[in-house]
Amino acid sequence: MAEKGAELDLDDDAGAAAPKAARPWLKYLIAALSISLLLSATVLTTLYFAGALNGGASHASAAGDSANADGKDNAKAKPKDHADKKPSGPVKYIALDPPFLVNFNGNSDIRYLQVSIELSAHRQEVLDAVKAQMPAIRNGLLLLLSSQKPSALSTRAGKDKLLGEVLDTVRKVLKKQTGISGLQGAYFTSFVMQ
Repeated sequence: MAEKGAELDLDDDAGAAAPKAARPWLKYLIAALSISLLLSATVLTTLYFAGALNGGASHASAAGDSANADGKDNAKAKPKDHADKKPSGPVKYIALDPPFLVNFNGNSDIRYLQVSIELSAHRQEVLDAVKAQMPAIRNGLLLLLSSQKPSALSTRAGKDKLLGEVLDTVRKVLKKQTGISGLQGAYFTSFVMQ
């Protein structure tokens, strides 16, 4: 009978030794899961506060857009034009690539105009609309640029007037095609007449 007791003691020691061997592996698994959970939480928190998880709008502006001073919900009553809102955030730019190249009509020594134009807005939504409507915008600008007189464009006042017309043309196309407004400015980044 002493042999049976000894066998039982050996079995108990063997059973207790098996979980001890598995514990270091379990500790590494728990540590790896904890680290990946912490990293995931950090990334999701950063994306949330950056506005990437709620449609590109920050948490504060999303709450401000849906209710007015009376506490009534405006989201359905008013389209998302935001033209009356004060600009917030940095100005963003979009280049209208490739540069515009137009021929001048007439008997002038100046035969063509090549210009590079960039547009600016505070909201990414406006720049996305510009990208989406690029063919219509480029068409309107090509017609505008080709109708210019070289003598008028040789002065700063003529160039400033043309910039105003460029901005008006793009705004009209955006308003007609998408209903979005909010374009801030137009800029020549290259201007060559030859």
